[in-house]
Order: sequence, then structure tokens, then C-alpha cells
Amino acid sequence: MITDVDLRSQENNLAHRTREIDRERLIVRRVLRVFAPKHQLELILHLGEYSLIWILGDHNKYVFSSKDEVVIKLQKGRGAGDKWWFNQQRAQDDILLTLHSPADAIIGQYHLAVLMMSPDGHILEKADKLSFHLLFNPWCKDDVVYLPDESLLQEYVMNEDGIIFMGTWDNINSIPWNYGQFEDYVMDMCFEVLDNSKDALKNSEVDIKQRNDPVYVSRMVTAMVNSNGDRGLLTGRWDESYTDGVAPYRWNGSVPILQQWSNAGARAVKYGQCWVFAAVACTGEFCCGPCPVTAIKEGNLGVKYDAPFVFAEVNADIIYWIVQADGQRQKIRVDQASVGRNISTKSVYGDYRDDVTQQYKYSEGSNKERDVFKKAGRRVTNEITEPGQLKLSIKPSRPVLGTDFDVIVEVKNEGAREAQAQLAMVVMAATYSSLNRGECKRQTISVTVPAHKAHKEVLRLHYDDYVGCVREHHLIRVKALLEAPGENEPIMAMANIPMSMPELLVQVPGKAVVWNQATAFISFTNPLLVPLKSGVFTVEGAGLLSATEISVKGDINPGRKVSVKLLFSPVRTGVRKLLVDFDSDRLKDVKGVATVVVYKRHIRSLN
Repeated sequence: MITDVDLRSQENNLAHRTREIDRERLIVRRVLRVFAPKHQLELILHLGEYSLIWILGDHNKYVFSSKDEVVIKLQKGRGAGDKWWFNQQRAQDDILLTLHSPADAIIGQYHLAVLMMSPDGHILEKADKLSFHLLFNPWCKDDVVYLPDESLLQEYVMNEDGIIFMGTWDNINSIPWNYGQFEDYVMDMCFEVLDNSKDALKNSEVDIKQRNDPVYVSRMVTAMVNSNGDRGLLTGRWDESYTDGVAPYRWNGSVPILQQWSNAGARAVKYGQCWVFAAVACTGEFCCGPCPVTAIKEGNLGVKYDAPFVFAEVNADIIYWIVQADGQRQKIRVDQASVGRNISTKSVYGDYRDDVTQQYKYSEGSNKERDVFKKAGRRVTNEITEPGQLKLSIKPSRPVLGTDFDVIVEVKNEGAREAQAQLAMVVMAATYSSLNRGECKRQTISVTVPAHKAHKEVLRLHYDDYVGCVREHHLIRVKALLEAPGENEPIMAMANIPMSMPELLVQVPGKAVVWNQATAFISFTNPLLVPLKSGVFTVEGAGLLSATEISVKGDINPGRKVSVKLLFSPVRTGVRKLLVDFDSDRLKDVKGVATVVVYKRHIRSLN
């Protein structure tokens, strides 16, 4: 009789680099190489007097009685590289099985059935409560997801923390993000996302058979990131009405989103915006890609997938118009340089920004860049030539939210005669997606600029001017329009001014040891001239603690420092990130992060 089946989960998971996911359940990566210690699944079966005949495996939730079952018979002995097969070695009452999968095997959960049969073919005993998960294998060169650089594998597969870059091209902000792919049951929730896709619900058998293709899987995942017409993860909202959900800026990581979605029975989580979609599923609001970066750089828009959209994301021109009262439009400015500037990603070698612009496009304004634009079938927009005599520019400052600051608008006269003009300046709140969200201040003046001189107009912005209009993204847009009698076209200049956020200090003193209690101190000083109400800190960290909220009692008066103490017990060793977000009625999206090195416990031996 079969007395025991040992899947050797801990040893196999370590060899397959999945021990961070789970140590009890067997989780392995698909392979083609045979007899390679790093690429094999080992099982021990304790048998009685009858010999093992075969192993059957069925995929995911399909059972033997189902007409849609996906059943795989394993060939005994070394087989072809594109087949499942196993090798058998016997030692006394134990049989060691080495199970091999092809490099293009379907990913997901497999169930194993071990049958013991009599010489005449009757099933005497069956052990069928065995299962394992099979994943893509970027360490195996025969797998199409193979990545040969170990430093890239450590960053893109094993690192649970990342950075989202936001702001403007000349003032880039970084936001820490917890991907949390090794947190409890995150892998299961990822497969649950696939099981709830439109394709899976329409025809589960066809869907499962395509899950050997990483392109298919990635497109299913990105299509499921929003809730438009399916059981997607997130509902997008951009109008700042978040009372029936969670504001997008409050998220610190992917895990709470996945947990909330799964616990609600695949009901969309409220709310997300573009950077949340990107952090959760490496896409925008909708399914996007995968698409070769080289194709984008060279303007080859016929390749799959979504190449025209990605090309426009990094190469578009911005055209500004004046719309008259009668509806007539006048083109006044073409900006060819702002879109696709300083394209950023987190460095593989640390928590800093890598500029990858040159991977996506040729140098801005170069002949090669314009040639690619034409090759892509895009119309090249001619620049609007400014009047030769007057030039207009805005020199923004880098203000801290809550302070007064100046914006300098400069009118330069390059002509040989004095110039008179009308200068209109408008300050408004804006979103990261370039939508205007309310006017803060407007000023119109007449200026006289001598020949070969410049006039600098200082626009003073007090806190009271912008406190009522600046929204969650803390972005101010300044527009200036110059109209001079006798000149052919008005001149326009624009500048986006991100407001710097106050510092959120996060400290974890002492030595952190796995399973031992550690202490975090979080402090924040109100920089505004008004009290803050309903203050709340949200804290989380992969391997440290799940998302936890700490409410601040009472108001936080102007200039007051508030401090909170948090106790937690790390559950995994290594370099970890503790992420903190602070929100209140008037000040939101204040981020902080601390690096925590978690050490192993040293158990003293009893001698």
C-alpha cells in the first residue's frame, strides 16, 4: 500500500526560487532541461508490494469526471523535450521520482494522481490529493520568458518593492510601491484574476490551454486591471469623489487591492488612477502591450500589440489654440518637446531613477527622430514661429505646499524698437493627466519693454490664493499670453509647478529580527497655516506587516509635530521597505519610507 507521498516542497521550492511564495505547498517553475538539479521536481513515494504503474496530472479545477478535463499521461523514462515525463529510482521501500515538464507547459495548479495497480490492470489504491503550482521560468533558457542577467531577475522577479515616478519632466517625484508578490495567497489571487477574465468565463478549456503563452497571460492580466465590462480589479475615478471607496493616492501597494477584490467575490475595488493601474498590472487604464521597445523607437507600428498607442505616448506633439467667442480657433503654439521626455524607471542597482528615454526614441528634434515620425505615418507638425521682436517665458520656483511663492514671467524684446503689449497671466490647479481643476488667480497688465531689454513681472502667489483650488496632485499650472499691436500672432508660455510635499519621517531603530517585535516611529509636522483634521497614517511593508491604519486623535494645528509609534513583527528576512502614507482633510498623499534589514534568529543550542 501507499503509506506516504512526500513532495519535498521545501527543497524543491528552494531550488525553483519559489520559497518566498510558500514553504508548505509545492510551487515549481516549468523547465525543459532534464536531470538538472535546479530544474526538476522531486517526489518520494513509500510503496508496498505492488509497483508504481503511472502518474496522471490534471490541470487547475478540472476533475477526472469532467468532459473538459485536461489530463496528461506521463511517459516513464527520458522523453522528448516537449513532453511531460518522469524518471524512477528505487531504494528499499522508497521510490524517488523526478518529474519533468516541457518549457511551454501550461501554468497554473496541477493535481497528481498516483495509482497502484495489480498485474491484471485493476486499480488497488489511489493517492489523488496531491497538487502543485507550475509557473513561468525566467531562469531557464528554453522558456520564452528567459532573462539571462541575474541582476535583472533579482529586480524584476524577486524584488517586492518598487518606485513610481510622477510629476513633470523637469521636476520628477518618486513614490514607493509595495508589489508584495510573495505575500500570503497573492499567487492564488493572481490565478483568480485569470479565472475571472472574459475569455476564461466564456470558454475555460480554451483559455486554460492558452496559459502556456506569456503574451496571452499578460494581455489577460492587463485587460483585467479595470472593471469596464468585466470582473476587473479597479474602478477608475478622476473627479475626487471617493467617499464610497479608497482615494487612489492612499494606496501604498498592490496587496490590499488584490485582497479586497478577492474577498468581495471578484468585485472591483474603488478607486484607481493611471499610476495605480500601472503599479498593479504594468499597464494603463486598459489592456496595453506587450510591444517591442525597439519597434517604438524605429516607428514600426505594424507589430503587436498596441504599438500606435505606445508610440503616441512618447512622441506626441501638443498644440495650443485660442478659441474665440464665435467658435473660431487660432493655433498659437506647438510643443514638440514635452511629451516623452525623461522616461523613467527604477534602477536595477538601487532606489534611484534610470532615464530610459533613448530606448524609446531618438534625440528630441534630431533628423532621425523626425524621420521615424514620418515613417510611423504621423504628420509632422510645423512649429509656430514667434514674432521676431518679443519672446515670452515663465521661470517657475519650486515651492513647498503651504508657503507663499513667486512666479516670474519674462517678456524679452529682441527688436530695435520699444514694444508695448498686453500680458495676461492665469494660475490654475491641474491634474497629473493635464486636466484643469479650477482657477486660482488671474492678472492682466500692460507692459512696455525697451529695445533689447527684458521686463520681468513677478506674480506673487499666497497660500490663500491656491489653497481652495489645488487638488490631490498638488500641481499648479501657470499660463501667460502676450498680445502686441502690430504682431501677427499672440505668444503663449506655460509652466507646470509641482508643489513639494512636507517630509514624513519614518525610523526603525535597532536591529530587526524575524518574528521578533520591532518598533517604528513615524512623525510629521503640519506645514500649513490651518489645522488638519481627520489625519490618518497607512503603513505596510512586504515581509513586515499588512496594511495598517493609525488615526491621529484631534486636530493637527499649524506647525505642530505629530508622532506615532507602531509595533510589528517581521515575518521574512532580508532588505525590506516600510511604506507610510499620511492623509487628512486638507493635506493628502504625503509619503514616507524606511529601509529595514531583517536578520535571522539565532537559536542557542542546549549543551
